[in-house]
Formats: sequence, C-alpha cells, structure tokens
Amino acid sequence: IDHDAIADYFNPPHIKPEGAKYLTIDVARKGRDKTIFRVWHGWLCIYREEIAKSGLDEVVGRARVLQVRYGIAPTNTVADEDGVGGGVVDFLRCKGFVNNSAPLEMREGNTFVKPNYDNLKSQCTILMAGMIASRQAGELCDNHAVQQSVTEEMEQVKLRDIDKDGRRGILPKERVKEMIGRSPDEWDSIMMRYWFALRKNYTARVRVG
Repeated sequence: IDHDAIADYFNPPHIKPEGAKYLTIDVARKGRDKTIFRVWHGWLCIYREEIAKSGLDEVVGRARVLQVRYGIAPTNTVADEDGVGGGVVDFLRCKGFVNNSAPLEMREGNTFVKPNYDNLKSQCTILMAGMIASRQAGELCDNHAVQQSVTEEMEQVKLRDIDKDGRRGILPKERVKEMIGRSPDEWDSIMMRYWFALRKNYTARVRVG
C-alpha cells in the first residue's frame, strides 16, 4: 500500500457510506493492552474505538452498545476468535475470524474456485490492501496518533515468498512486531472487513448434488 493510497484512505470523500453496516473487533489477548472496534458503513469506516485491556464482560458490553447505536446485526459483526476472542464470539453470537483457518472459496464468473492463499488472514489482508490501493475503502479519522499507527502498519503489509504449493502469504505478525515495535492491531481490525465480502459470495453459492 503506497503512501498516496494511505493518505487517501484517511481522506475519503470518494467513498460513499452506503449499504449494510458492519462491526469488526480485534480482541486483546495476552500481552496486548487494548481491544479495537471499527464500525463500517459499506467500505467506509465511520467510527473507531479502543478500550484498555479488560475482561470479557466489558468487551461484550461495549460491542453491544455499538451494535445498538449503529444498528448492526450480530451476523454483521466479526471478532478475532483466537484466544479470548472465542468468548466474545460466544456471548455476542457473532461471526468468528480464525486467522490460520483455510481461505474461503472465491467467485470467478459463475463458478467458485479454491484461492491460492495460505490462510484466511493472508486472503483478507491481500484483498483489503487491494481495496485501499484502488481507493475503494476509506476511514473517517481525525486522530493523528491513530493515523500514524495505521500508517506504520499498512506500510508493513507485504507479500512473503510464495510457498512450494504456490500459495500467497504475508509477512508474519512476529516479523511485523519486530519492525514497528508492537502488535499490528489496527490493521487486524481493518483487514477483517473483507471477510464480509467473501462471506457474501460464499453464502450466495448454490450447491449442486
């Protein structure tokens, strides 16, 4: 994601808030100090919030407040299901995002094909990066510290060498942590937005036989 695309991500008059609203939640885990919520109206992030490292009840309670405030259904809410996030998914009855799970099949014309990504996180990261690079996603944010953190993380969204099976992947989180000195939690709550685009195609699939 180049610098101009990142700048346009935070200056998005070209992105219209339309369609359904979604909530993405990157839940704090051991060694991390905050949970990040992002509310999306279509491909525009219209609200971001973080809460300090806290118990399951507080995360679930805050998510429910945001769901009511913005009219977001549980099925349009996704939370990082790894670790503590599993409890959030259970209590909210929302969708769970498992980083290392298999990528979702993608539509090509009238058929569905198995994509060549190493896992779901790589798939959503690469495709969401493409949305930002092509100026199809944006965020309303006037917090300079948040913009700086997101910028640092977007700059580390890079492909790693294709594996022996021809699958594409991204730099591992541990490597990104070494580069920026912290966990890329902002990006995790951004890239999860693409899951809903994959889900829409997947649930529309008509199975034969």
